[in-house]
Amino acid sequence: MNKNWILASAITATLAACGGGGSSSGGGSSSPGTVSGGASKGIVIGGVVNAYAIADDGSVDKSSSVAEPATTADDGSYSLTLNRNYQGGALLIEITAEDGTTMRCDLAVCQRDSQGTPTVSFGDDYPLAADFSMQAMLPSASGTVSASITPLTSAAAALGLQKVAAGARAGDAAIAANAQVANKLGLASSDLLSQPIVDITNAESLNAAGKEALEYNVKAAAAIAAALADGRIEDALTAFANQYKSTGMADKEDGDPSVSVEELLEAAQELMDKVAAVDGADNEDIDALATEIDVEEGDAETNGSTTPSQGDVPDDVGSQGLQASKAFVKQLRNVGTAAFLEPEGEDGEALTGFAKQVGMASDVLSTDASAVVEAAAMGLNAISYAFEAVQDAKADEEPLPESFEQEGVTVAIAQVEGGIRYSVDQTINGAAVVLTALDDSEIDEQSTETTEFTPAEQEQAGEVKTARAVAIEGPQNGTTETTESGTSEITADMQLSGSASTDTVTFTIAEGSLFEGSLVGEWSGSETDTQSANGYQYDGQYTDEFTVTNLRAIINGSLETALEGEQTVTFSGGLELGVERFDSEYSEEWGDQSNWQEASGSGYDNSQSTVMVDGFELTLSGSIANNDGDAFNASLALQADGIHEVCTDEYSYSYSMDEPYQWDASYDCSLQESAEQYASAAIAVSFDIALDGVADFVKLTATGTRTGLEEADLDVELAYSGNTLTIAHTADLSEDAPEGGSVTVSNHNDVVMTLTEDADGELSGTIEQDGVKYADIDEDAGVPVITYTDGEFESF
Repeated sequence: MNKNWILASAITATLAACGGGGSSSGGGSSSPGTVSGGASKGIVIGGVVNAYAIADDGSVDKSSSVAEPATTADDGSYSLTLNRNYQGGALLIEITAEDGTTMRCDLAVCQRDSQGTPTVSFGDDYPLAADFSMQAMLPSASGTVSASITPLTSAAAALGLQKVAAGARAGDAAIAANAQVANKLGLASSDLLSQPIVDITNAESLNAAGKEALEYNVKAAAAIAAALADGRIEDALTAFANQYKSTGMADKEDGDPSVSVEELLEAAQELMDKVAAVDGADNEDIDALATEIDVEEGDAETNGSTTPSQGDVPDDVGSQGLQASKAFVKQLRNVGTAAFLEPEGEDGEALTGFAKQVGMASDVLSTDASAVVEAAAMGLNAISYAFEAVQDAKADEEPLPESFEQEGVTVAIAQVEGGIRYSVDQTINGAAVVLTALDDSEIDEQSTETTEFTPAEQEQAGEVKTARAVAIEGPQNGTTETTESGTSEITADMQLSGSASTDTVTFTIAEGSLFEGSLVGEWSGSETDTQSANGYQYDGQYTDEFTVTNLRAIINGSLETALEGEQTVTFSGGLELGVERFDSEYSEEWGDQSNWQEASGSGYDNSQSTVMVDGFELTLSGSIANNDGDAFNASLALQADGIHEVCTDEYSYSYSMDEPYQWDASYDCSLQESAEQYASAAIAVSFDIALDGVADFVKLTATGTRTGLEEADLDVELAYSGNTLTIAHTADLSEDAPEGGSVTVSNHNDVVMTLTEDADGELSGTIEQDGVKYADIDEDAGVPVITYTDGEFESF
């Protein structure tokens, strides 16, 4: 039995049997130290970095630096040594520009000329203006301290200084403000300052980065991409920081010019396309992150609030060492207790809130609901065949058909203003289906066909068959050769709307749903038909190649199911499907021959099709609610690249006077994969779950990424009230996978627990923060025991 998947779920399951106790400790020093890090919006080269003390009223005296100025290197890194002016406490780190300071553009476009033409694009270096500035606010600087400076730390610094001006302690304000920005943007760690800088335009830098660092840097760049509009980077930085200080961010836009989380994530999606296209970049976390951003964007667009906020702060934010490690174990225990312990009472039910959510999802996806959606799909399928029939009529220069029938579904066809309308209005499998598709596609098809007949030798000598002989014996002896070829260019643009319903289920496709894309293809074929007095021989071949680009389908709507009494449950949301490129190749050869005198014959028909897909994306986002006011949100995103499938279909037959009819057939489809080359895929699912005693709603996001032919990474993140827990596991999916495995669990304070299960099923591990171990984990009589470095211990 493969225990790798058991381990991930067993972590929290063991928490159900927890006891606990102990104390916490902490401390620090205000002695001068070293502040080092990097500056990026993208990489800032030759920037001037200074450090300033923060007064009790939130003011900053920039005439007196507490460190000698430093200059950022070619990779954006810097190091500041604090001087005697530093007396402890919070610091403001600022980077500014001087003559020669440049920035590497990490946006799709950083500058345009007066005509709107891009002059600085992704990966280009360009000089910064004298008013450029980014900041970071540190709670303290004892010993060696890391402090990245980005647009996100600038926003947090503006918010933190505002908190100090309102009476907060500067150190507390710095920790809280950084945590709030991280929480609002869905970052797992609450510490914006310790994240490494990644040059997202450089393959070497990308390949060395982890997913958490990639996410941080992409979202930092996307914040300014969303705020930039047609202005300057320098102004966008200031505008974003001021917005966050004033109101924060709404989840989705509502006409307000402020940057929303949805707009930031849309900019991040565009940036991820740029990142994936960097020559030499092969980090598998790129696909995983792109999928997570897709599901976050879909959730923000469909389920987000239009009321701005500045993010939540975890209760134990900023705790360090033993204190942080013990708080981490308490956090695990709280979540585990809520998830696995039943309330008091013989009939108590675990996960009462979550069980209700599961029941609601089950109701909305019932068998009846599936049948109604299938009926709508049959209607849409019939429309697609009617569309093909219309294109054939156009190619043959024939009148458009007024209707078309496919598998019992009738499609009415009419030329109207704005294009060709396809309509379905009938009962399909017990559901009343009313669908409309308005097609305004542009199609250019060109084709040629030639036919040549060569009579048999005796007929060339004058022995031409009479009409009566042809009627009796068959076609005139000889060979007919037919060739055809053509090209096709289609720009599809189809608007969809309609519904399918029964007495209990209603599926609605809202106005604004659409299908669009571009297709370019060519085909060619030839046939040879030879007739003789003794029989015939028929041979042919056909090939086609088609490429579909920028395919996009969007379906917005709802699915409502009526339950017993007055109860209803409804899913409302949208589905978006996109394909960057779809290549199809098809070839077929066939032949038949028959000898009438010998009463024998044989034939074959062999074909091969090849499909290659790149840039496949699917996003589904929405909410499920009942009429009692219960509701929760759910989103799903899927990405795939490098799909390569080859299918072969072979058929042959023969017969004679001595042998009865015999035939042979085979069909095979296979993905063209190896250990070195395989299709990449990533899937992310996000939904709200109710855990009593933890939070009203906990956002659960699970991401799976294929990292090998038979290997995958699985990450599960729980986010609630500013807190996060992230479980990471690498699964060996091969049949001979070894027993045991390992898993890591981390939280918003960057405390990391590593658990390993050996072949005998025993657990061991450690708890660390910033690379320093604060506890060991071992099993004692089947119970995991945590022993802290201060000598205290507790069981899970």
